[in-house]
Amino acid sequence: MIQLTGLTKRHGEVLAVDDLTFTVRPGLVTGFPGLARSVSVARHCVRSVLAAAGHQNVDGALLVVSELVGNAVVHTVSGLAGGLVTVDIREIGQNMARIDVIDQGASTAPQVCESSDTASSGRGLRLVEETAVRWGVRDDSLGGKAVWAEVLTTEDTPVALIDASIWAVEEDAKA
Repeated sequence: MIQLTGLTKRHGEVLAVDDLTFTVRPGLVTGFPGLARSVSVARHCVRSVLAAAGHQNVDGALLVVSELVGNAVVHTVSGLAGGLVTVDIREIGQNMARIDVIDQGASTAPQVCESSDTASSGRGLRLVEETAVRWGVRDDSLGGKAVWAEVLTTEDTPVALIDASIWAVEEDAKA
């Protein structure tokens, strides 16, 4: 069980979370609105929960939660008005965490895509695949999908390296 006290998160001038205190028990899910700004709030909560539990390197977990929550918001019913994305954080020993992101359903199943060097999207699940020890998709009992990933959280855990060419493409587009 992990206890968080006094969690605060700002988005620029906007106060998104103020002095939030909660307890995270294994299997307990936390819901976020199906909005793009929920990605950073979910990431902040995951960072706080794992750090409070003593995990040393949570960068991989943060990358995974960013990609999975972002995908749920963009590609599923969760991203529609009133939609919800749920995040379940579980420890698997002292050096690993499992993150499940549960959406409200979609007409397609999550899968790794092949994207071109010039594409501005389509790399999310590839990053999850490169970062996680294991990952997968399962049906949720309420009709959605749960995409899960198990991520190492030791000090020397490498995080997936993003091909630098995608940044060059973005810079070229700005010029």
